[in-house]
Amino acid sequence: MAAVRTPNGLFLPGGGLDSGEIPLEGLRREVFEELGAKITAPHFLGQCGQYLYSRHYSRHFQKQGFFYACELDISGGLKLETDHEFLWLKIEQVREALSEEYQRWIVNSLMEKRAK
Repeated sequence: MAAVRTPNGLFLPGGGLDSGEIPLEGLRREVFEELGAKITAPHFLGQCGQYLYSRHYSRHFQKQGFFYACELDISGGLKLETDHEFLWLKIEQVREALSEEYQRWIVNSLMEKRAK
């Protein structure tokens, strides 16, 4: 499973939506910005939210995650943001190390489906 390590923790690739952007467009843009990669064959997995406090902004935010399984096209090579490290990890490692609870939720859901 793909993961990105930043100074703030370990996360699934992706990020926030720009104004007027739909989730899949945002995922394509964020993966390209973070990794220099393109996504192919996206399949919607689910949606989940979490309330978080930002010390930087001194306020609470509600994050909504729209999760997709997809393939990464890295044929052009990875072009990471300077403070990002791209990792391929076993799904169990990702679940244990993710920094956001709502991202762990989707990984747990995938693992439960896989176990059936």
